[in-house]
Amino acid sequence: MKKLPRDVRSMIFFLMLVTLMPACKKSGNTDGSNPNPQNKKIEHTGKASLSQPRYGLVAAAAGNKILFAGGWTYNAYSKRVDIYDVVANSWSTAELSEAKANLTAAAAGSKIIIAGGYNYDGASNAVDIYDVNTGTWSKKMLDSNRYDLAAAGAGNKILIAGGFIPGGASRAVDIYDVTTGQWSKDLLSVGRGKLAAAAAGNKVYFAGGLGNGDVKSTVVNIYDVSTGNWSVAQLAEGRFLLSGAGTGTKVIFGGGTLSNISVSQKVDIYDVSTGSTRPFQLTESKTMVAAAGLDDFILFAGGLFGNNYYKTVDIYNVSKDEWTKLELSEARGGAAAAGAGNKILVAGGAAPDYVATVDIFTITK
Repeated sequence: MKKLPRDVRSMIFFLMLVTLMPACKKSGNTDGSNPNPQNKKIEHTGKASLSQPRYGLVAAAAGNKILFAGGWTYNAYSKRVDIYDVVANSWSTAELSEAKANLTAAAAGSKIIIAGGYNYDGASNAVDIYDVNTGTWSKKMLDSNRYDLAAAGAGNKILIAGGFIPGGASRAVDIYDVTTGQWSKDLLSVGRGKLAAAAAGNKVYFAGGLGNGDVKSTVVNIYDVSTGNWSVAQLAEGRFLLSGAGTGTKVIFGGGTLSNISVSQKVDIYDVSTGSTRPFQLTESKTMVAAAGLDDFILFAGGLFGNNYYKTVDIYNVSKDEWTKLELSEARGGAAAAGAGNKILVAGGAAPDYVATVDIFTITK
């Protein structure tokens, strides 16, 4: 953890005392919010259950809703969608237009998309779109059938990129404007599947993956939603099946697969405002980690390596620039995570049996 210089820490302490003085009450927060984001904390506050145990599912959140969709359940593809309402603290279910795994999910505005994937008919191009305001579903199609793709949303755009097609690794990027409902197309700098996506501010990142010839990619393609321009960065090491999440000014990618016999412990931290990058490490070397970002926190939960399953939750605090640890209620890999309101949920997975458990983490101020 980086430490501020002693004189800066002293000044911050002095300013905090001044803020708390009775004479300053009139200019303080009157809406119950916390003027100091560094006082926020995240805790494991309970458990719930999905309607169906499954592994390799995906998650996304918009408004006050968190969705968990698809995956495998007892060696069959699932079309189940579990929907958690953070405000009502209630669950409901829906179904995708087709059962599938190796899919992706992302959100922007009031829309959540679940796209691509693989099922008994092969690669899918189906995109199921959920409107959290109306509770209604619609369906669109990707430009090509593909699986092991990645998606993330920022501003009014959701980008769905990469994946595998019958001819190999895809460069395709489908861009959905949630405001206009229009779709457009673009290309990654290099085709790859099993990549990760994350977003913060007005930037969407696509990192790593497995390219043609089983090349483990170090490429990070960065899309600026406000300008429509792309830039490129690099991971510390090439890997696939890594996990990513973002919030505030940070996007983080962690873990992943290096080969049939090795997985990664590395973490790459990107600052979207400065463009800088720096490394860190997860507690364990692992792949198939669930990742989510919300408010001041980015968490990496669970994961696996061979027959070893993990319950560690590595948590990065953006404001404090420090890492802490919590635990899942049970060790597992291949879970999914997303957050809305003041809650991050980590759901499903396998260890090695399919899991329906949902771990609930609550942010307090």
